Amino acid sequence: MTRRGFILFALLSVGWGIPYLLIKIAVRELDPAMLVLARMGLAALILLPIAGAKGELGPVLRRWRPLLAFTVAEMIVPQFLLGTAEQRLPSATTGLLVAAVPLAGVGVAFLLGRPERLTGMNWLGIALTLWLIALYLMMVFSLATTTVYGSSGWNSMATRRASARLETVTVCWVQYPVEISPR
Repeated sequence: MTRRGFILFALLSVGWGIPYLLIKIAVRELDPAMLVLARMGLAALILLPIAGAKGELGPVLRRWRPLLAFTVAEMIVPQFLLGTAEQRLPSATTGLLVAAVPLAGVGVAFLLGRPERLTGMNWLGIALTLWLIALYLMMVFSLATTTVYGSSGWNSMATRRASARLETVTVCWVQYPVEISPR
């Protein structure tokens, strides 16, 4: 890897991880539903005037039902579940589990009969990534302390529910690329 490639990778990693850290900090003080409202409201305040200035609101509003369905399935539900999971799981674990979305997308596309054309190196990368994620999760959950996971560790029902919320987030986010991919 070149020096430039390494620096860009490091910047991408920081950029990917910061939102999960900030969500973790925010859900200490805010209810996850309020956090979703604040994030989506701020995005709407910024993007609606831009879309209006470009004359793009009319076409979007004519298709408000699919837009509403997309907003609920791809933004509101996953962000709420992510916030509630962050109340229980470390942000590093949350970010890593959400990073599985592209891997799950490959699997879903394959199951739907639309496999991506992947080279041997792609498959090697996927296998290595899955192995590293599994290794990380085994280390995290075997070293779980009462300060991170509460008095019952990984075996607590609350921690398992938090992980199930993240799995639902993955399902929500995998759905969109599969819907728009060409047949």
